[in-house]
Amino acid sequence: MIYQKFMQNYRRFLACCLMIAIATILASCGQSASNKEVDSPESSLQSGNGSEEWGDSSVSVEVEVNSDELCQQGIAYEEGQGIEKDTAKAVELYRQAADLGNADAMYRLAMCYMNGNGMESEAIIGQRWSQKAAELGNIDAMVLLGVCYAGGVGVEKDESTAVEWYKKAADLGSVDAMIKLGYCYDNGSGVEKDELAATQWYQQAADLGNTDAMYQMGVRYLYGTGVEESDALAASWIGKAADLGHSSAMFSMGQMYVYGVGVEKDESLAFAWYKKAADEGIVQAMYELGVCYRDGRGTEPDYTVGVEWLKKAAAKDDVNSMAALGEAYETGRGVEKQNKAEAAEWYFRYGFRYYSGDGVEQDYEKAVQFLQKASDMENADAMAYLGLCYEKGFGLEKNNKKAFEYYQKASDLGNESSMLFLGNALILAKDENETNWTEGLQWIQKAAEQGSVASMKLLGDLFKMTGEFETSIEWYEKATEEGSIEAMSQLQFNYEHGLCTDKDEKAAMKWLRKAAEAGDVDSMLKLGKCYERGENGLEEDKLTAFQLYQEAEKMGSVKAQSCLGACYTFGWGVEQDDEIGIRWYITAANNGSDEAMWHLGYGYKTGQFGLEKDLAEARRWYEKYTSAEDTGFVEMIKDEIAELDELGS
Repeated sequence: MIYQKFMQNYRRFLACCLMIAIATILASCGQSASNKEVDSPESSLQSGNGSEEWGDSSVSVEVEVNSDELCQQGIAYEEGQGIEKDTAKAVELYRQAADLGNADAMYRLAMCYMNGNGMESEAIIGQRWSQKAAELGNIDAMVLLGVCYAGGVGVEKDESTAVEWYKKAADLGSVDAMIKLGYCYDNGSGVEKDELAATQWYQQAADLGNTDAMYQMGVRYLYGTGVEESDALAASWIGKAADLGHSSAMFSMGQMYVYGVGVEKDESLAFAWYKKAADEGIVQAMYELGVCYRDGRGTEPDYTVGVEWLKKAAAKDDVNSMAALGEAYETGRGVEKQNKAEAAEWYFRYGFRYYSGDGVEQDYEKAVQFLQKASDMENADAMAYLGLCYEKGFGLEKNNKKAFEYYQKASDLGNESSMLFLGNALILAKDENETNWTEGLQWIQKAAEQGSVASMKLLGDLFKMTGEFETSIEWYEKATEEGSIEAMSQLQFNYEHGLCTDKDEKAAMKWLRKAAEAGDVDSMLKLGKCYERGENGLEEDKLTAFQLYQEAEKMGSVKAQSCLGACYTFGWGVEQDDEIGIRWYITAANNGSDEAMWHLGYGYKTGQFGLEKDLAEARRWYEKYTSAEDTGFVEMIKDEIAELDELGS
């Protein structure tokens, strides 16, 4: 039973490690999420009518030599080889060589655009250069282009096209491409799922010495995925990867030696592998190493060193280490002296992780267990959240009396969170007793006076509800002084619409600007629209609007991606470029932007935005729009589709 339980948990762990390894592999061609900033194209990429001046690839031998020299100089500047590192200079040299048709320079320039080396990151232009380099036979560019199509980076997502590029690169010997093909066949991404084909690609990469592929082969033998299950072969492949420095494989070897999976049990060897993996930064290995030192597994017991390793793992958010540290401080083992307060803090951290689901699967019952332990040790934070569990019925039976008891106890200890929870609970229960409102307001105000920003903002809301507008504004302003973006946005709304105060366009813009400067994406977009249209007392400034959309897009805003599409297609604040504009619309549409779907549908219907008229493609985008979550203009789109029917699409 113990072995079966271990194998079940261990296989789950390996699956997790495998997904992390695959994610790392997929990022190997450069981190290039589609929500990266796009600035105006550089002079060498200027386009007219949506096409680029790539340079003539059919240049003379003498020019080819010069382009190679330019590329090598760029590498020297980018990597600091015998010269001071200068990525901006490297980019300029790559650009010159690329314009002369040098495929390697094109690929390196693409990577610079993708990663923002020496420039602002511009995934769409990076994809352009990778396409050109791949078509000229650059293997690395083929892999990068596959990644772009697989993730919809700078181009419409197309997993089957990604597979085509991976296959071209793999056939030319690219190990990265082989691994990516293995992943595609494993998951049915762009191809029909085929575990045997996946294994064959991993096997090729492993035979060529790739440690990720070796580790993958080991996992496949452990599970019997695409091969006959064999613990011995699993240990052999994972051992090869570990010997060559694969950190996850090192940890896995430690686990195998602990439980005798494919090898004879040997706690000393397990300890040695845990130590190597921990030194490489594997968090689970740090925890296991701490336990080895604590319990004397494979080494002499050393409680102090064990606690040091547990602290290292806990600093990287390992919850098991938090629980172990709580036990260490509770018992006094491995620490200077027994410390119940410190033990309670670690137990609270463990419980709160499971309460919030931060880094672990949410588990209220486990959360309550450790919140209770910490609460029994007089930890006020634990009392507050234990009270919340009783109030909401999280992990135990709902009990308002218990909730209020814990809130009261934590509040008496000066806990801000509990004061806020208690005040909020009392206000929600005002129908049971009118005095609850007054008492609840007092507790929230007490929390606010102790510095709780959330309480300050809530007081602004509550006094607004009761019509005490002057007091409401005062609390909103106090919250803004502490950096509350929500309060800034509320003040902007109030001044814009004359709520709680007279309408004041100037004051509304002041708070809108402050919220945007503080990083509020919605405020950035709203301020951008004001500059774009010259509204709310601002002069029209499309360049500033464009820059605000860029900032919002970098923070993950899909709406900003659509706005950038408009900027490029209409030349607002940037040189007009239909191709880049359409790619931004496609990126936004793939991320769910109904506005972008409409633009694409309309563009294909009318032949605008540099698109050729294509009624079938117009219908495809319009129909995507009608199934989008935000369908405010759905009836209009239905009319557009009806018109397409009349046109015979």
